[in-house]
Amino acid sequence: MLSVLTKLFLILSIGLFSSCSFHSDSRNGQREHEWVEIPIAEYTPSQLPCLGVRIERNNYRLVLDLGNSGDLSLHKSLVDHLSAKEFTRVKTTFGFRGKQYHKRCFRIPNVEIGKIVFHVPLLEEGSEESDQDSILSEGISSLRADVGEIGWRLFCTKKVLFDLGNSKIIIVKDADILSKHGYPIELFAKTALLTDRGFLECELELDTKPLRCLLDTSCTGNLVHKNFGDGETFEQIIKNPKNIHRYTSLKIDGKIFGPVDFYDFPLHSSIELDAVLGMDFFTEHVVFIDFPENQRLEKSLIIRQV
Repeated sequence: MLSVLTKLFLILSIGLFSSCSFHSDSRNGQREHEWVEIPIAEYTPSQLPCLGVRIERNNYRLVLDLGNSGDLSLHKSLVDHLSAKEFTRVKTTFGFRGKQYHKRCFRIPNVEIGKIVFHVPLLEEGSEESDQDSILSEGISSLRADVGEIGWRLFCTKKVLFDLGNSKIIIVKDADILSKHGYPIELFAKTALLTDRGFLECELELDTKPLRCLLDTSCTGNLVHKNFGDGETFEQIIKNPKNIHRYTSLKIDGKIFGPVDFYDFPLHSSIELDAVLGMDFFTEHVVFIDFPENQRLEKSLIIRQV
């Protein structure tokens, strides 16, 4: 894990996708808030961050999962009790173990997180099998909330600061206001955020080796892809201390940050993954994602070393 002295500040700007399924909270005459601070409601046993979410007068705590390309999901038993939902389709997803899962998807009227209302999101029905498969060990998880997850697309019309080291996210109307609150974004460096495969990714170098990395707050550790033989289980791989390596140089856009620890791990998914930046990364960085701005920016991942 990176030390406090190597904490980075990042700005990630994401383009609007046609699959962003909701409207901003200016819909129906609602005022867009200048600054909304949302605390992390709790952490799972694997230290994954959960946000408080309200759906149909029911309150839930869902894992903040930026590695999830959807809006949000709930366990099947909870989805069954929602009265205002409209079935849309069955979605196929893949887990870290390479398994395929089929999940029903529904449109629901809205979701509330703090003062923010997200309209007409796509709700996925969670799978108990995929939940269990995502738990790699007591120390490393590639997911797991008790009841569901919040994916990155729920925020795709928002400007969101993820300060998970201080257990909060902040949604702002204008990025310029961040400097007034101690986040001087005009001093940050920039590189590209990649969203062409439907996930949040960036390019970096680990000890001069170029990698394309998934940004994933539902994974506790940083992972780098390595093929293993058939004799070791995922659990054995992640618990073996020989598979944890400290890289002396983490370089993004020509700037050197580090050292940083990564687990060797076989990353099997619907896309080819080189590496994953998990919560070990996010707790040592502040990340700002300006979703509406990406179409005007060539370099939208912004980094500052403190």
